[in-house]
Amino acid sequence: MNSLDADEMVMFTDAVHPTYGAQPVGCWAPKDVAVAVEQTTGREHVNIQGAIDLETGTTCMQDVESVDAASTIALFEAIEARFPKKRVIYVIADNARCHRAKLAQAWLKRPGCRIRLLFIPPYCPHLNPIERLWGLTRKSLMHNQCFPNFRAFRSRLLTFLRYDVPANWDSFCEAG
Repeated sequence: MNSLDADEMVMFTDAVHPTYGAQPVGCWAPKDVAVAVEQTTGREHVNIQGAIDLETGTTCMQDVESVDAASTIALFEAIEARFPKKRVIYVIADNARCHRAKLAQAWLKRPGCRIRLLFIPPYCPHLNPIERLWGLTRKSLMHNQCFPNFRAFRSRLLTFLRYDVPANWDSFCEAG
């Protein structure tokens, strides 16, 4: 990354599927105080295809019906549209089937494509920094919190990933 030209950049990508509901996380409380976290019923979840630029904290987050080759291509198109002045955008991804799908690979080979897809080694999610963003998201939005409904959860989640993370990137980096 240190040797990139000004018209090149790197983004890290992955998918995540947060489930609507609070995640009870341990805390200290006086012995006589009952600690309870409101819970939801059901297993509704949001499928997100996302990418992040570690230099600026800029994100590109897509709320998708399913994580597949088509949604991967939609993410790549959104990345190219978000950074029209970048000649080359290196996208570092895991080895998920959607990244290696024939449809996605054909899209990447089209003339004028500015995305260069690079893969981290198999079974090495710790090498993909976006995994830390997913952890920060769970900690910030789901630990010991319950949203009134799925729509509020989805809205807050996408607002956090699309706007709060880039706006507060420096403080998130300092805290990590």
